[in-house]
Amino acid sequence: MRHIEQSKRRTLIVMNYIALVLCILCFVWATNTHGNVLAIILAALTFAGLIGTAFYLYYKTGYMFLANARNRQLLDERQSKERMQAVATSYAIYGVYSILALAFFTWFVNENGRTRIPVLDIDQAIFTLAIYLVNILPASIIAWTERDLPAGEE
Repeated sequence: MRHIEQSKRRTLIVMNYIALVLCILCFVWATNTHGNVLAIILAALTFAGLIGTAFYLYYKTGYMFLANARNRQLLDERQSKERMQAVATSYAIYGVYSILALAFFTWFVNENGRTRIPVLDIDQAIFTLAIYLVNILPASIIAWTERDLPAGEE
């Protein structure tokens, strides 16, 4: 497992979520403008940034394994405790997100399944964000809260 210092990890997490928001906004823009070339290029670039930061931060460092470990015998007591706290926190955040998404659909979507405000046709974006959050949020919380190793323990 590769170690990254805490400040760099936090910067990568923020960059990853900014790339996620920009990626979703660019895809919504491209969809609503029926294939605007600039929107498609920006969507592809932000998607590459999203995948790049996620791969480096979560897979290369092992945080994704730690957050999604199926066999708890592979984790020590500290890792198991961190994992349980991260999962509990991420489910709380995901619950709030789900309530907000449900409220959005209740208030802004008409009986035809389209938003009442044509510019806000973002139902696929909300669904995509939900899938991303449920997979990445526990690893993000672990990466954000883990302390740096003492000097010489890398």
